[in-house]
Amino acid sequence: MKKVLVVLFFVFSIFSFADTWLEDHIEDILEQKYEYISDGTTRLELDIDVHERKNDVLINVKVDDDYRNVKQNFNRSYYNKVIKEIEDTAKKEANGKKVIIKSIF
Repeated sequence: MKKVLVVLFFVFSIFSFADTWLEDHIEDILEQKYEYISDGTTRLELDIDVHERKNDVLINVKVDDDYRNVKQNFNRSYYNKVIKEIEDTAKKEANGKKVIIKSIF
């Protein structure tokens, strides 16, 4: 009985975490490249969250709350360029899934 429970627990664990591999993979890559960005004068920290839903990869990007006062001086066009780079990087890693980005500045 004990062996059956251990095997069932193992099987359940595999299936419960199976869907998050792509999410974790994309999020790790994006955070490694874009967690901190700088326009030359001001530095911001981005909070990047990735979620997978059927054939879509949803990416939420926002400026970390600790940097809300600093972002007033940040170059908005450079921020938009970084968001485009994030989208391009995610598309390369998304295995053909549609990438949807929600950006909050």
